[in-house]
Amino acid sequence: MNSGELDYLKSKSKQDFEVLKKWTTSVMTPEEAYENLRSLIGAQMQKMLDNNVKSLLDILYQTDISEAKVKACFSLDKTSREIGLEMADLYLMRLQQKWSTRQQFKTDIEGDW
Repeated sequence: MNSGELDYLKSKSKQDFEVLKKWTTSVMTPEEAYENLRSLIGAQMQKMLDNNVKSLLDILYQTDISEAKVKACFSLDKTSREIGLEMADLYLMRLQQKWSTRQQFKTDIEGDW
């Protein structure tokens, strides 16, 4: 994972979940930063599961995560923390796919749309 991708993940997470307001990655490896981000998003999703499911589902819908994948996270033997982390994984994987697609079709030609 490069710094541009990590910056994109952090920026989108701040926008969607209002986390990371004072979070810094300057002393972390990219892998540590990613795991920390996953934990923060998972904790926020867990809170939303308990208090504001509609807002959580809106974010997942706007991020374009498959309803079937979200439903697969729910199981009677899972805690809300485990469900939150699984959904955080889905969220981050989808953002990584978006980042990759944007980089693939990125053009450096000035004035080209």
